[in-house]
Amino acid sequence: MTRTRRRLVVVVAVALVAGIAAVSVVLLTGGGEDHPGPTGPVLSASAFTTRAEAICAGLASATDPLTEAETTNATGATVEQAFRSRSATLRKLADDLGRLNPPTESAADAAKLVGKLRDYADGLDELAGTVRSGQGVLDVFNANGARVDALNAIAQTVGTKAILLGLDNCVTLG
Repeated sequence: MTRTRRRLVVVVAVALVAGIAAVSVVLLTGGGEDHPGPTGPVLSASAFTTRAEAICAGLASATDPLTEAETTNATGATVEQAFRSRSATLRKLADDLGRLNPPTESAADAAKLVGKLRDYADGLDELAGTVRSGQGVLDVFNANGARVDALNAIAQTVGTKAILLGLDNCVTLG
């Protein structure tokens, strides 16, 4: 990937707008101080998949603020807010999915996914903190090569884990 064409694999709604491939990834949360954990009985594999993919459908239909910011040539504070909005959306997704109680045999993969989803959201917040006046989305990506590369690696891990969990309709790597 060249420095001037660096792209961030955005965890979110599938979109191929303005040449940016976005990733829709469904992840699970494992609980913790600030994060809800599973509630209710352990779900069967099929019930878990059905419920998780229903949650994904809501995400897939949501507007991607980063894609919107890029296609409208937004800059500065608007771009910063787009990164923060995407991060908040991913955190909510993790919370919603985290309330599902996956099958016991999937617990380790689910825990890995939630950690990576939260890492990705944290990375988007870090990118938001780097936005300067006059910078568009691609300017931010190009100025933060190492962070973008790290986020792309996280997205690949997330996609692989989601597929292993049988959440095929929730993962699209563009």
